[in-house]
Amino acid sequence: MSGQVSHMQVLFNTDRYRRTLVTSGVEEKQAEAMTDALSGALGESVATKYDLDLAGRKLQITLYNVVTAQTLVIIGAVIAIIKCMHAGS
Repeated sequence: MSGQVSHMQVLFNTDRYRRTLVTSGVEEKQAEAMTDALSGALGESVATKYDLDLAGRKLQITLYNVVTAQTLVIIGAVIAIIKCMHAGS
């Protein structure tokens, strides 16, 4: 096993962690299982500042698209109402 960096850029030296466990008396097989479990948990549950910034930017783009579409629908409705009012005159 060697040090690994998860897909979310959380640095976790798995080899050093495993060696520390073994040095403190944990059996090799159990130390590997504990290392794998912790490595998996860190990779699944930790978000970096970059991850949060990226999610925020995606949310801003989505919000912009929704507001733009809503504005176009309102403008279309106003135009349709005005045309109906002029057609009735």
